[in-house]
Amino acid sequence: MTRWYGHIDTAGWVCVVVFAVLAITLDFRSRRVPNWLVAAGVVLSIVLIEFGGVTALAYDWQDFWLGGAIAFACFLPLYALGWMGAGDVKFFTVAGLLAGWHGLVAVWLVSSMISGLHALAIMALRQLDASSPSAWLVLRFYPALTRWDTAQAGRRGIPYAAYMAIALLSLPWVPTAMRMPWLPGM
Repeated sequence: MTRWYGHIDTAGWVCVVVFAVLAITLDFRSRRVPNWLVAAGVVLSIVLIEFGGVTALAYDWQDFWLGGAIAFACFLPLYALGWMGAGDVKFFTVAGLLAGWHGLVAVWLVSSMISGLHALAIMALRQLDASSPSAWLVLRFYPALTRWDTAQAGRRGIPYAAYMAIALLSLPWVPTAMRMPWLPGM
């Protein structure tokens, strides 16, 4: 059954896009997710639920709370082990609040695929010897890579929150099979 979401749909998605673009920009630049952005995401998700929900995002309070709780419970052990930053845990929790528990797996899968590609690209770039012809061609035709590598000096890790934000934006196009249709509430 198709659900009509109302006038909040367009305005809600505009707010989600602004939130996601801020997260992407900040995480790529500094590898940090500021607390004010996390708080803004929580407020945004509450407002969207209160005004009736947005297509492809959390649609009721149960979906909202389950998404946030599951996200936090899944990523907190990764933070405790040192495999994930605190900002990523907080952002995944906000993504869970926004996407709901039915969209959480899709956010995780899409962001993990993008992060894996990022890791492979970094590994490949580190293998390039600056004196080899292939490295010369890559750096000659893609000078932005050199500038990006210089700008990233001292920053380690994968901007996972940025990739979660991209995954959150992709939810309307994610196949329903990736959105846990076998669970109640879909």
